[in-house]
Amino acid sequence: MKITNNTSPITNGIVMMAVAAGFAFIGGLLTDWLFYIGLVLGILFVVLWALSYKFNLFMESKVKLFTYIKFDFKNEPIHYIGLLCVWGIVLFWGYQDFLDGRQVGTDVLLGLFSVYLVSCVMVFWGYFKDYDRLP
Repeated sequence: MKITNNTSPITNGIVMMAVAAGFAFIGGLLTDWLFYIGLVLGILFVVLWALSYKFNLFMESKVKLFTYIKFDFKNEPIHYIGLLCVWGIVLFWGYQDFLDGRQVGTDVLLGLFSVYLVSCVMVFWGYFKDYDRLP
């Protein structure tokens, strides 16, 4: 794992903890067990950060998330196109739900959370695996 000399204070560890906090916050709006999954993810990141040398280097390295998304989109655009289609369907579903009753149901919020979870796992898993190959 190479660590860049970028002066940005944002590292992968800060981004991962923010995603775990996002899971806890958005999941807590829906059900209690999704809130606890976000807390467990935060604890898991801290434990992996402390115990694993390679994960420690990854968490301390500077964020190149948008570079990775451009890199991965060039290699496998079908995954991102499919994900964008699913985002569009769920957002359209929420819009229709809002027009019908002037409120958004729990099923739409759960759908949005599920697509958010899949998006984060898809991007961060590949980002962790391919970090060394990034320009």
